[in-house]
Amino acid sequence: MWSDDDWRARSILAQWLYVYLTTNATLSYAGVADWREKRIAGHAANLTAALVLDAAAELEEHHFIVTDHETEEVLVRSFLRHDGLLKKPNVTKAMVKDFKSVVSPVIRGVIVHELTRLAGEFPDWSAWASKDVIAILGNPSINPKGRVPNPIAKGSESDASLLTPNSLLPTPISSHLATSANEVRDDVDSLCNLLADLIEDNGSLRPAIGKGWTEAARLMLDKDGRDPAAAARLIQWAQGNDFWKGNVLSMPKFREKYDQLRLAANAQREERKAKPTKDQRAFSLVEQGRAMDEADERKELSA
Repeated sequence: MWSDDDWRARSILAQWLYVYLTTNATLSYAGVADWREKRIAGHAANLTAALVLDAAAELEEHHFIVTDHETEEVLVRSFLRHDGLLKKPNVTKAMVKDFKSVVSPVIRGVIVHELTRLAGEFPDWSAWASKDVIAILGNPSINPKGRVPNPIAKGSESDASLLTPNSLLPTPISSHLATSANEVRDDVDSLCNLLADLIEDNGSLRPAIGKGWTEAARLMLDKDGRDPAAAARLIQWAQGNDFWKGNVLSMPKFREKYDQLRLAANAQREERKAKPTKDQRAFSLVEQGRAMDEADERKELSA
């Protein structure tokens, strides 16, 4: 962490707060801890709630944390990435359990976003085989870099009165994209945001989610009969594949290529099953060695 330029550019107070949060007893396996600035201030001399808010604003501005002062929760964004935690089945189960306890819709959405990024970067982690994790990925995703800035101004505890639940939420897609019912379905909205988030995470400009996107997603689910969870997994696979991530840059294109993507993903999965792992190869060599030793022993006994 200390070799990271962005981290070293943070103030000493912001660094103290981050270390405090990552070592706090309330930090869950979902990376969420209790957020009470007055209580936090009591853990160091001369620290005030206003200074804690200053530090939190700095960390949030640089995307280290996400706070929800209404539900008194804070997310340490990088927690799930640390030490490959989600490679461990028991930790994955604990994360799923703790995710269900998160009250803040913003923090829940950001966790979905972080899990989606990790699925694209580390597709071999065992967590993605969990039905419970797949169910989490089907929830709405919120990219913290696209959120409305935290309305609490620096240096004033009274500014907390400006906070309302809606001020924490990003502008919903349904407010500027309308169907005939003047709203976008949750399943359609979730898939469109998932694809847009992953395209952006791969280094491209975030695509605009217009009527063409939402209509393609709706038809894919309703007319083509695609399962939303399966479609979400396929989006993650496609955006993690070196070839397809450059060729599927919109929801209409994803719908058009769905079967090709599905077949390619299945072929890759079967190829990985057929290809022996390092442990399997090592075991095979050991077994061959044992067989040769036994054959030599039989020759010696028969001689």
